[in-house]
Amino acid sequence: MEYKKYYEYSYNKIFNIGQRKILETLINSKAKSLVFYLNLNIIEHTQNLLISKKSNIRLFDSLNELDTIFANKFYEYTENNTELTLKNHIYPAYKKIENDQLPLNYSFDKFLSDFGALKGLIDVVKNYKNNLDQYNKMYDKNNFRNFKIPKDNIIFQSKSKNKLVQDNNKSQELKDQVNGEDNNLNGEEKAYLFHIMCTALTEENEEKNENSIFNLPFTELIRLNTIIDFKDKYCFGKNFRDSNNYKILTKGINHFEKTERITFLSTLVTNIKNYQLPKTTKYINTILYKEHYKSKNMKMK
Repeated sequence: MEYKKYYEYSYNKIFNIGQRKILETLINSKAKSLVFYLNLNIIEHTQNLLISKKSNIRLFDSLNELDTIFANKFYEYTENNTELTLKNHIYPAYKKIENDQLPLNYSFDKFLSDFGALKGLIDVVKNYKNNLDQYNKMYDKNNFRNFKIPKDNIIFQSKSKNKLVQDNNKSQELKDQVNGEDNNLNGEEKAYLFHIMCTALTEENEEKNENSIFNLPFTELIRLNTIIDFKDKYCFGKNFRDSNNYKILTKGINHFEKTERITFLSTLVTNIKNYQLPKTTKYINTILYKEHYKSKNMKMK
C-alpha cells in the first residue's frame, strides 16, 4: 500500500489553499488599515471552525487517537518519518477500530486523505506563525510579492530586497545544536517552555506542601534559556497583548484549543527528549495526564 499517496495529496492541496487564503486575509486587512496582529486572530478562528466542524479526525474519538499515536511515534525515525509512522503504527491501530466507531462507509484510504488535510491545515497556520516577523514587514510595506509559507517549518530571515532565505548564520546553527542535534522546536513550543520556566521562577509557594512546589534546578533553567532563545519585539508596542508569545506566556496550555492540547504536549515531550530536561518533562507529562483525564470525562458525559 502506498501510505503516503493519499496523505501527501490532501496535505499539499490543503496547505496550498490555506496559504492562498492567508494571503487574501492579509491583503484584505491591509486595505482596511487593520493592525497586523488582528490577522492571526482571524486566521486561527477560521482554522478552529474548519477543524471542529469539518474534520472527521476531530469528530470521531477513535480517529483522534490515531493523531496522538502519529505525534508520539513520528520522531522515532531518522528518515521517511511519515511513511514509516503510517505503515508501522497508524495502519495497525486503524485495523483494530470497530466499524461503529468510524464514519459511514469509511476506509483507510479515506482516513489518510482526511488526516493529510488536517495536518496541512494545522501546519500552514503553524508555519505562518513561526515567520510572523517577515510577514509583518511585507504587511507594513504592502508588498506581498515574495509571500510564501514554508512547508518544512523553516524560520526565514530577510537578507536583501525583500527576498526570503533560510537562516544560514553559523553562530545560530551552533547555538541550536544542543547535544549535537538541531533545535527542532517551533515558536509555540518555545513560548510554552518559556511559560514553564516563568512558572518555576514565579509560582507562589506560600502555604504549599514542600513536595507540591514546582521549581527547576539551575541546570534546567540554563538549558531552557538556551533552547528557547526567542525575541518578541512586539512586547514594546501598544498591541503587545496580541502577540502569540504573550498569550501563551499568560495562559499556558489554556491558550490552545482543547482538541489540540494532547497532541501539542505529546509532540513537545518528544521534541525535548534529547535536551536533558527531566523535571520539565515530568511537569509537562503531569499536564498531559490531566488533559487526558479531562478528555475522557468529556467523552463519558
